[in-house]
This record gives sequence, C-alpha cells and structure tokens, in this order.
Amino acid sequence: LQAMDGFRNTINEAHNQLIGELRLGLAEHMLSVHNTSVVDTLAAFTNLAPEVQVHISTLASDEVTTATKEGKVDIGITVLPQAYPELQSQDLFDERMQLYCGQGHPLFERHKEQIDSQELQQYRFVESPRLMQGREVFPEVRSWPVHAKAHHQEARAALILSGNYLGFLPQHLVENWGLGERLRAIATDTFSYSNSFTAIWRPRRGQDRLIRAFRQCL
Repeated sequence: LQAMDGFRNTINEAHNQLIGELRLGLAEHMLSVHNTSVVDTLAAFTNLAPEVQVHISTLASDEVTTATKEGKVDIGITVLPQAYPELQSQDLFDERMQLYCGQGHPLFERHKEQIDSQELQQYRFVESPRLMQGREVFPEVRSWPVHAKAHHQEARAALILSGNYLGFLPQHLVENWGLGERLRAIATDTFSYSNSFTAIWRPRRGQDRLIRAFRQCL
C-alpha cells in the first residue's frame, strides 16, 4: 500500500495533476464549533482536485489520532491531549468545554458560582478523555468519583441528561442541540477550559501532493 501511494504521488508530480483518494478523519461534532473553515476547505479542495475521491470518517477524538498514526487516514482533525513526535500538526480553532449537570440533578437549581470543588466530590461523574489519569485538566478532578465512561460526546450527553451524572461537554454542542433548558453549566469560573483543534498527518507522507494541497486549502 505504501508503494502504491508512492507511485500515485509520482504520477501526480509527473503529470502536474491530482488524482487518487484522500482519507480524512474528523473528530465527532466538530462542525458545530467552527464549520466554515472545514466546509470552505472541502469546497476549495474539490475545485482544486475534482478527480480526487475524498473519504471522510467521523471518529472520537482519540480515535482520529490513532487512525492517523496507523495510516488509516491521511489527515486527521482532532484535539490532541499531548504532542506526538511522529506526527506533524497545524493549529486550527478552539472550543469551550464546560462542566454540566442535567435537569433533576441536585445541583441543577443551584447558582453555578455557589458550588465549590469540595462539594463536587459528592456526585457521580462520567469519564471523558480529560478526566483520565495523567490527562486531567485540573488537579481536583483526581478525587472526583467516576461511575461511568463515555468518550463519545453524544453518549456522555445522554448520561448527563439523565440527571444522575456530572460531566464535561462542548458549549457549542449544548447550544446547537437546543439543550440549554435541560443542561446547566456549573462552576464555570473554576472548571471550564478550551480545546484546540489541530490538523495532523504523518511526516513521511508530508510530501504527498494530495496532503500538501489539502493543507494549503485548510
């Protein structure tokens, strides 16, 4: 497969045209945070390379990184929890993450700024990537009781909506899904943070004309 990719790139270079397939891996629900840049990139790339077939996979954030490292996708757009020396990257845009509870939860009717970190230890949490050991955004979360795991946004939202769990969700997702009446952000001054979306690709494919062209569009 690597030899075929190399041959395709040689043909592209020799004929000064873009043919073949480009495989993209996008983190789930990414379009609702900043759809213009990705949509405009796809439009520009299609105009630039109309003969190229584009394959898009939507994955959980960590799965995008794994797929890119393993060569299953050519370019991934995701949130990186850490730097990976085997990948090259390009910063794109940010999203705001907030701590939420659902209607029926004991904290739902409380003023969001009247809740301290000590009190949060009394309640169940649903695990997200940034609650995993060694990847915590805040030191305090190490003492939070994790009673469920859901690394996909939709699954995590379902657990929080049940009124039995606290968890982190992107602010744009809650707003775009119309969940503002059923979910409430709490302790926003203390437990909110930003995720940075990044385009990633493997350096050994960095000279591939398709990847180079898509990066220029991006």
